[in-house]
Amino acid sequence: MQDLGEALRALTRALEQLEAQATPQGMSRVEAQALRELSARQQEHGVEMGELVEALDLDQSNVSRLCKRLGERGVVARTPCHRDRRARRLSLTEEGEARAELASQARAERLGALHERLSDLERITIITSIGALARAIEQSEPT
Repeated sequence: MQDLGEALRALTRALEQLEAQATPQGMSRVEAQALRELSARQQEHGVEMGELVEALDLDQSNVSRLCKRLGERGVVARTPCHRDRRARRLSLTEEGEARAELASQARAERLGALHERLSDLERITIITSIGALARAIEQSEPT
């Protein structure tokens, strides 16, 4: 059991390092992730704040502060939701789209470099193992 715990801690540290290396200068990891999520999800009328809360796995107040900060920087526009005036829809500005693309490119480059360092067998083993771990964690959650 101790070995699994140590391996999970090492994996967590490695993933945090990977995300830090894949985040462009001038952005926090969560800002880069938010911009990538908004870019991937935004449609004609933007994304509801609740969708971003779920995608980032953060609480409403943290995402609200994040979006306020991104709005002040001119990368995210916040508009009232048509269905519920208290809710906000988020959309990327032109500057936000450019920064989201930068964040996506930086992440793709970092993952590409990682991909090149692994053999086919190592990649298959990692993908299979992570899938098995995710399933085991999901099955162990209390209902």
